[in-house]
Amino acid sequence: MLITQSTQLEKKTHDYRIRSAKPADRSDVVRVIDRVTAERRYLQTDCFEPDERWEILLGSPFNLQAGYLLRILEDQGKVGGFCRLFPDEIVCPRGSIGNIGIVLLPEYRSRGLGTRLLSSLLDIAAQAGYVELRAEILASNLPSIGLFHKFGFHRLFTRKVGLSYLPYPVNEVVVSRLT
Repeated sequence: MLITQSTQLEKKTHDYRIRSAKPADRSDVVRVIDRVTAERRYLQTDCFEPDERWEILLGSPFNLQAGYLLRILEDQGKVGGFCRLFPDEIVCPRGSIGNIGIVLLPEYRSRGLGTRLLSSLLDIAAQAGYVELRAEILASNLPSIGLFHKFGFHRLFTRKVGLSYLPYPVNEVVVSRLT
């Protein structure tokens, strides 16, 4: 008896959702950061060690009054990335400049999801009272630079930065837009 087996490719459907983070998302956000830092391509460190701003953000991820905001990309209940905003107190102690960052797991890149994340953050960030928003992007991360340019960010300056996993400095681009 000859048995033929036909296989049909199943199209995986995605239920992408952008939402505000909750304190319970902390471990998932850290997991995303750890996976991306392990790539040694997009972030300045190979080991996430949260500073004071991160601790505030992870503990209270939707605190517009203090200028902290964390938006989550969720796919079928799993966190696939995030976009964050917190005060850039190093540059401006009075808190009128916000610092933005986007982190996506590899399987969620080049699908327009960074655009959706950044758009959702910018819509809400206007309420936080920032005069200017900035992002610090490694110069080799051309997709991220292009994404920010699409939203009206322009190159403010380029500087050399040291990465924990390289013995030499690399270029970092700081992009900016007025709110």
